[in-house]
Amino acid sequence: MNPFRALDDYVVPRVGRVVAGVLGAITGSAYGGHPRRRLLLGAAALSVALASAATVLTSADSEPARPAPARPNAVRVGVTEGDNVEDYLSGSQSELRALAGSSTAEVHALAALDAYVEPSALPGLLRGVSAEIVFARVPLRDVPTEVVPVPLTGRSADPGPALRAVAARKEAAAKAAEWSANKLTGSGKSERELRAFYQEVARVNRAEARAYEQGCACVYGIVVRATPIRLAQLAARSGVRVVDPAPEVSDVGRTVFAPLQPEQVTVVAAQPGDGPELPTPG
Repeated sequence: MNPFRALDDYVVPRVGRVVAGVLGAITGSAYGGHPRRRLLLGAAALSVALASAATVLTSADSEPARPAPARPNAVRVGVTEGDNVEDYLSGSQSELRALAGSSTAEVHALAALDAYVEPSALPGLLRGVSAEIVFARVPLRDVPTEVVPVPLTGRSADPGPALRAVAARKEAAAKAAEWSANKLTGSGKSERELRAFYQEVARVNRAEARAYEQGCACVYGIVVRATPIRLAQLAARSGVRVVDPAPEVSDVGRTVFAPLQPEQVTVVAAQPGDGPELPTPG
């Protein structure tokens, strides 16, 4: 994995979001006219950027490459914000029944599970189908967590090694955030808020790292490929919530997959972000 490509594909968008948030705080009225606060927040933006780059460079040799970012004309499979869950479930079931009665050609599909499961549960669950991408996230109660897509390569459908590499990345991010928090020793409001922000980033990343390292029940979605009959058999298995067939998909690299999450039961809310948000000036 080329670390500089990783910086382009993975770090830059996240750093951009964080720096934009900080710069918004810098120019906000609450911080206007106070040189020390503007300097402090500018330093925080740079610190986040450097910490993010260090995290990717630390894990570049061990963590498998993520799926390439989808192109503008990409196909979307799964749910979007505002979707009615029951409508999505019934529509996917109807489409799969129709496909199973009219075609024997292998197609892609997006399977969503009833609950988060351990990677070790996948071989039995996915018998008879080929798995291409697994989606995982650590379901913490109090904060959104990163959705991690894991491409499966070779003969193994085990995402465990890749998720352990994610654990190393998360631990590095936690240490970087702790370092940033410890550098903020002042008692002013802006410094206290930023220190709390870094401490929360460290807490969430460390919780994710420990979960992935221990083989947590974190997998909730899988991109699979099989004949429609095999997909119908998968949909009927205990633990599988829905199988959304996607015969229109010919290239997973040009497809955006958004599996239904176990806690989404009525209307699909905004997808989780990547962790705590920067403090908003008050």
